[in-house]
Amino acid sequence: MLINKSNPTIINIRSLWKANPIFDQNKFDLVKNAVFRNKGKVINVVHPLYCENYLNNPKRLDLLNSYKIEISSSGYSVYLNLLMNKIRHAKAPVFIFAAKINPIKEWILDNFNRGIFIMIRTRTTIDPNPALHNDNGSSWSFLRDIYERLYISHVDLTGEITIKEDQIEKGCVYFVRNRFSAFTFMKARVIPELTFPNLILFSGQEYDFAQL
Repeated sequence: MLINKSNPTIINIRSLWKANPIFDQNKFDLVKNAVFRNKGKVINVVHPLYCENYLNNPKRLDLLNSYKIEISSSGYSVYLNLLMNKIRHAKAPVFIFAAKINPIKEWILDNFNRGIFIMIRTRTTIDPNPALHNDNGSSWSFLRDIYERLYISHVDLTGEITIKEDQIEKGCVYFVRNRFSAFTFMKARVIPELTFPNLILFSGQEYDFAQL
């Protein structure tokens, strides 16, 4: 299976899972070879464009308002441009955790002219557990099996959201990082500048997104 040089290749994670009826050996080999060429390193993006919904609809700011912070379009644009530049220049396959797959596919096709993107559907936009099975434990086990068979050894974690409150790490990106800690064959690190809002909060202190 050859990559179309003028278009990104988008793959459903289920087609890489050997126990799944839609398993595709050609797609599996394509991703595995790309991982090998990049020395086991991949990029994971958790819930991209999640905060964009809040920027476009101020009435949906309830979650972030609970942290007493204001969204800034300029701050979000800086983060998103950095993330897209990282992806454009990377040779690594990109695994994307997303609850709504079609909008992310459109985003990929509109912004990238190359690369391999593997889509991992999550339970909801605020629940990053992969929806590969009825229960979360089995879903993570299946994902672990896929990553291990692909010989992934290092994951750069990016996406939305990340917040540290009184040294407690919160948000979907940190949640995925913590679940990856059970994948003993690989290392996962969060890239702060490629996450949003990437804030450190302290009790009683207010922050403004415009400062990002």
